[in-house]
Order: sequence, then C-alpha cells, then structure tokens
Amino acid sequence: MDPSQQKSHLSYRPCVILWIDSGSSDALNLAEYKRVKGVARRCDIPIREVHGDHLSNTDIAHIIATLEVFDSGAGLPILIVGGLYLEDQVSRCCLQALAHGYDTHLLCDAIFPLEKEMVQNHLSRLTQAGAVPSSLNQITSFLIADESDAQVVAELQLHIRIDK
Repeated sequence: MDPSQQKSHLSYRPCVILWIDSGSSDALNLAEYKRVKGVARRCDIPIREVHGDHLSNTDIAHIIATLEVFDSGAGLPILIVGGLYLEDQVSRCCLQALAHGYDTHLLCDAIFPLEKEMVQNHLSRLTQAGAVPSSLNQITSFLIADESDAQVVAELQLHIRIDK
C-alpha cells in the first residue's frame, strides 16, 4: 500500500521516531533499525537519527529542541525512542524529552542495554518519569486511527513479524 493512501489511517497526533546509534555495527542493532525504519516508512513517520558515542546533556537538549520543527499545530509530536544504549543516551534523551513536555514512548523491543540485568531498573525509572513502555507492534496499532481497516493493520503487523 502506498504511504499516501495510509495517511488517512494515522492518528491526528504527529509522531517522530528518535533512533539513537552509538556507531556500533552490531548486527542485531542494524536489523532492528531496518525493521523500525520500514514501519516508519509505511506509516509516514519521520525518523530523527542521532549518532554519537557519548552525547553531552547539551547535545541532547539541542536534539530535543530541534524536534519542535515537527510540531504541526496539533501540539508537540509523540516521541518514539529506540536504539543504543538504554543506560546512557536512551535514558537521558527520554528524560530530557519528558522535561520538555513530549509524550515519550519507548520501543522496548528495539532498545539495547549494556547490562541486561539492569533493564527492568532503567525501564522502571523511565516509566516513573512518565515514559510509556511500548513495542513496535503496539505503536503501529496506536497509529491506526480506524482499526476496522483490517487490511492496513494486517499489512503493518505482517511487516513487523517478517522483518524481525
């Protein structure tokens, strides 16, 4: 289905995906990015890619400030965050975005930790701050305003499963 046909099925709130990449060439990270990018393209959601190993708080504040260009008059966009690494850039970007008033969703199936044992602690902290833990499948369903259009939902969810 052509993205111009899908636009009518998207929710009225603008969304932006913030993908954080530390420059790792990890195959799993690249595969997840490709999967997220494919769904974003099908849903006509812009992706703001952030590259950097250790972003300063000033860098992160600047990144969050530049997202305001996506404000279409319906309010700040919903920010969907994925990438590397949960303990560092992902957490700091989410906290900055929440402080700036963004509704922030975490792509839990596309966020990678340095220490798997600490994932729940970091997610709990971000949830307490106001971030919404989600998955790519949940975000896709959220973006479909008319869920009665089973064909659109099925195509997007099939794409999510195939690219996994």
